[in-house]
Amino acid sequence: AVLFAIGVFVALILILWLFSQVFGLTASHHTVAHNTFYFQLAIILSTLSIILLVYLLFSYIKIYLSDTTNFTLGLLLLIATLLAHAITSSPLFYSTLGFGPMNGPFSFIPLIFTTLSAAILIYLTRQ
Repeated sequence: AVLFAIGVFVALILILWLFSQVFGLTASHHTVAHNTFYFQLAIILSTLSIILLVYLLFSYIKIYLSDTTNFTLGLLLLIATLLAHAITSSPLFYSTLGFGPMNGPFSFIPLIFTTLSAAILIYLTRQ
């Protein structure tokens, strides 16, 4: 299982690297680094992720208060960590703290996964 996880991780890194090479999205590409589209997309995705995760957090707190199980507590912790990721990876968060904005096409990729995770959990919660 550990070797499979390492293999999946290495394959994902190689796919991302290949994607960046095919589309010319390298760190030395100065036109990509100054493109505001990626920054705006990251703001939109991070805000959507935060909204979805706050909804999930309140939904699972309500469930946990009515039925205190370890599974629900685990889901609460998962949602809390996803929410922390969404907040700390938000361009508004690190810009507010005085750091320069992450830019480029890979600045929003983690937010895609967080948004999808939140959407999947909302789907499962509504069932």
